[in-house]
Amino acid sequence: MSRGIHVITECQLSGFRACELAPARFYQQMPANGEVLLVALPPGIGKSQAAQALVGHALEHDHDLVIYVAPTRGIIDEIEVVRRLPAEAVVSLKPRPGWLCGAADMPWKDLERSGCAALAKATLCESCVERDVNGGDCSWPDQLDQIGAGTKLVVLTEQYLLLNPLMVLDIRARVGCRRPC
Repeated sequence: MSRGIHVITECQLSGFRACELAPARFYQQMPANGEVLLVALPPGIGKSQAAQALVGHALEHDHDLVIYVAPTRGIIDEIEVVRRLPAEAVVSLKPRPGWLCGAADMPWKDLERSGCAALAKATLCESCVERDVNGGDCSWPDQLDQIGAGTKLVVLTEQYLLLNPLMVLDIRARVGCRRPC
């Protein structure tokens, strides 16, 4: 993926995918300083498949943590490497189960829109009867606590980063990783 504009036809697409989106090639393009790699290509090119292949490639090349961020849950549900890794090595962050929030769902949404998701979690979730620590079935507020030294892959949607721009740093600190991807 060299810099500049490339125009390819549908006849060249499979070759582009095989060369430019191959895991080893993609891997070479990643910043070595832990910065995020943004791949701006049109829909249908193969970005999701390439990123999924990159997860396994990075873990095979001595990265102790991969954080996979996707725009939608649908893309996350397709990630094959999640099923190949030991369950304790993968944490897939789930969306807030609004249906369990009942009357607190609207205040939650208002606080989220205002960039105050942490405040919502601290105030609305703390005493909620649906929260598992309070005897309910909701473990959502505590799901980040699953991330630890044995975590190799964390999967989340872009929405998490919109609500908490420091999420990647938090995940890295929880794992104590030395070589994240």
